[in-house]
Amino acid sequence: QRAWRVIEEDGVRVMLQAYENDLDYTHPMLVAGDSLWRNYRVTAQLTPASDKGQSGIVLRYRSDRCYYFCGVDGPRAVLKRVHHATAFHKPDERILAEKSCSWTPGKYLRVQVDVDGSRISARLGDEVVLEAEDSTYPQGRIGLMSDVPTRFKDIKVTTTADERAWLTKQIADREQELRRLQAAN
Repeated sequence: QRAWRVIEEDGVRVMLQAYENDLDYTHPMLVAGDSLWRNYRVTAQLTPASDKGQSGIVLRYRSDRCYYFCGVDGPRAVLKRVHHATAFHKPDERILAEKSCSWTPGKYLRVQVDVDGSRISARLGDEVVLEAEDSTYPQGRIGLMSDVPTRFKDIKVTTTADERAWLTKQIADREQELRRLQAAN
């Protein structure tokens, strides 16, 4: 296990991605949540050890080739969509929004991303705001991604009461359908 592990930092458990990735067509990712998640807010603090690669949050994850990414890539804050590939080892990446971002390697940066329908908005630190519209992925899981050693902490996913009620019903319906299919065999 070269990439992901839990470590303790000042008495707090943090997730560490410890691998230096020099490939631009694959990225160390840790994914959680449910494929039915639609509208939610993800907040986290992250601290990349260097500015030589990208580190951030994955949104509406469908696969390692289909997702949104929000985070830092060198001196830029980036919000992008990854949609399969254009050729072998050439991901189809579309920058949805980007801005200059002043951050310091080794110092925690707070990231907050909201997805609501086709609208994606993000805040990195106290000053950088990114906004975009894209309807490629209406739902999906969340994840952590980094190409350089990065520590992540205080990761939280929230949603509205209405969205939670919808999700609870969808999960119950999925479970009922699964039981029905298993009984048919």
